Amino acid sequence: MTDEIKRSLTESEIRDLVETAVAHFDDPDPEDDFALSPACDAITTLQRNGDQSVFDVCSVLCRSANPRERSVGAAILGQLGYSLELLRDQRFGLLKEMLEREMSGGADPEMLTEICFAFGHLKDPRGISAVVPLARHPFSSVRFAVVYAFSAQDDPVAITWLIELSKDEDPHVRDWATFALGQEIEADNSEIRDALRARLTDVDVDTRLEAISGLARRKDKSVIDHIIAALEAGEVGAVIYGAVTDLADPIFCMHLMGTKQSGQELPKVVAESHYLRSAWQAAVLACGCDAT
Repeated sequence: MTDEIKRSLTESEIRDLVETAVAHFDDPDPEDDFALSPACDAITTLQRNGDQSVFDVCSVLCRSANPRERSVGAAILGQLGYSLELLRDQRFGLLKEMLEREMSGGADPEMLTEICFAFGHLKDPRGISAVVPLARHPFSSVRFAVVYAFSAQDDPVAITWLIELSKDEDPHVRDWATFALGQEIEADNSEIRDALRARLTDVDVDTRLEAISGLARRKDKSVIDHIIAALEAGEVGAVIYGAVTDLADPIFCMHLMGTKQSGQELPKVVAESHYLRSAWQAAVLACGCDAT
């Protein structure tokens, strides 16, 4: 069911969608990047058409002895009705109850991950303290979900833990914690900038580029040399061009337009991508380069 218009689902429709989601929840992702798995399709339909009836079913799923059913319930709750306010207190209470039950029992890492992602989608500040005990969980998948739960919240506790997780041993966790610090919060202080600067030499390219982007967004010109080095190394992409646009310094023109001056063409990956070419053009315009 892929109707785009929100509507009330019948009891039988809800039941059928839940059965599909539970049955296929652990299926591998489709090879087609643009296709949804049966579970994702069913969960998306339940989320989009979320209302009291869907929430009532989630209440049963979240208290089930079946971990798949609990996972489906948590996944639906996080984006119920694609609204932050729809039954907000009830959703938060149910997720907190789930987390407490997991923590007092087997604490299944996959279940903890689903709950943290749901808290992240709900963006309720009360969820921050709830997931703090998981910030040093031995499973990187859980720590990554904790990063998501902290993201986009200008809360001192969340920011402190994002700084800590930006130093995580797992590059995927570091990358997303650095992205969250750099792009998803408005706060700007020496601790945040120091954390971003610490990642400028990270062995993980994505983490390094996110650190550059976060500092550029804060108009920190100390990152100019790092941007130039990335451009010279051929690390072209939307992140670097976005950083150039944020700083809008003419010093970048010789690197953005150097291909023209040397008679070379733009990197193929940029020339063939409308998205990347648009990002490059925005950078050129911001810096006042001669793009004619």
